[in-house]
Amino acid sequence: MSRPGAKSDAVRVLIVDDNRDFAENVAGLAPTVAHDHATALQFAATESFDVAIVDQKLPDGRGTELLAELRELLPDLVTMVVTAFVSLDNSLAALRERAFAFVGKDSDPDELVETIARAAENARLRRENRSLRQLHAATLLAIPDFLLLVDRAGLVESVNRSHQALCPGPPQLAIGRPLDDIVAPFVLEQSSLKEWLDRVRSGDAAAELTLELTDHEGAHLIVGLRAVALEAVHQPLVLLRAVDLSERIALERRLAESEHLAALGRLVTSIAHDLRNPLAGIRALSQLLRRSCGGVPRDAENLDEILALADRMSATLSDLLDFARPGTRRDEPLQLAELLASLVVAARL
Repeated sequence: MSRPGAKSDAVRVLIVDDNRDFAENVAGLAPTVAHDHATALQFAATESFDVAIVDQKLPDGRGTELLAELRELLPDLVTMVVTAFVSLDNSLAALRERAFAFVGKDSDPDELVETIARAAENARLRRENRSLRQLHAATLLAIPDFLLLVDRAGLVESVNRSHQALCPGPPQLAIGRPLDDIVAPFVLEQSSLKEWLDRVRSGDAAAELTLELTDHEGAHLIVGLRAVALEAVHQPLVLLRAVDLSERIALERRLAESEHLAALGRLVTSIAHDLRNPLAGIRALSQLLRRSCGGVPRDAENLDEILALADRMSATLSDLLDFARPGTRRDEPLQLAELLASLVVAARL
């Protein structure tokens, strides 16, 4: 039993035929030969092949029944069927099983080798195509944004991941379905994405759209959409890119609020400094008048009240200045009874 050639670029051929002489007719390819259905599956499960040449009649079954099992083990495998008796029924059976070629065993050896070479090239193209598809899928998954490919009819061609609003179900179930069918119901309550894409194609709408949504649980969601036309493909497609703006906009709002509070703090600081000087003058003047009031009780009480109010206003200004300087903290002992008494007096004023 022979094995594939040592060269990495050699065509790897599996021949499934109980006729031991047929392999010798495939000159220069050093094929692997299996003489029955079961042995062929064992080889396919442990080795890699480009082309499988299967006899129509095998000791343990029909060759055409083996083709699908081989392709399941080797997705890029190109299969051929050979027979000693070429007939229309056999040819149709091979075509139904997606055989690349159906040839007779009495075919010219050079023509057979040429057919195998074409089949091997077909297998190489299949591998490249599968590799490109895998690269495409991996690239889509690596992109953090949500991406959708939509055709002109509004059917989903490709999707890279699930999205709570635009594709809440499994991505694989979205392929081939209308765009509006795969989005969450609360999106359709506000906008039809297919109608928007149709308007974008006709130039009646901007290619960017921001949706502010509220889901059925009351959560707020802001999504930015951008439509990019892909014309240089086999059919016109639109790439729909979605970015969740909820966190970004919330951060911008918090930043704006912080800037507003900072401006308010600067204003408070300026006012507090402007008021402190007059208060100091009022307090000093009250103290002078208190000394020269001549012992008149009523005047002394009024001046004491003015001093208390000035001290109270000074303390309030100090609190405002502390508020305007975030991060500062002043701990000091406090007599609760005195605080309550002062509050009672303030409440009576």
